[in-house]
Amino acid sequence: PSRHTDALAYIARLTLSDFPESHNLRIFRRHLAQSFGSVVGAWRRLGCGRQIPFERFREICHALNCGEFSPVHWCALDPGCAGCISLFEMDPEAVS
Repeated sequence: PSRHTDALAYIARLTLSDFPESHNLRIFRRHLAQSFGSVVGAWRRLGCGRQIPFERFREICHALNCGEFSPVHWCALDPGCAGCISLFEMDPEAVS
């Protein structure tokens, strides 16, 4: 029981200390959902696989006519500078 409580407390702290999503990122996700039915649908139809690097993300943004914001979106999606993002970063609620 204590382990579950600790995990719950960790998730609560992480969620409460997390930065709010930027307006541009919300618009980008909405655009993906409107174009492909959902962010998950966009991820699958664009052939993203498990993870994508910035170069592939930039190509996708250019194809969706929002390439000028690709560095801004990328920084919001990859704050730890891992060099790639997964579906979890694109739509954490859909994966959870």
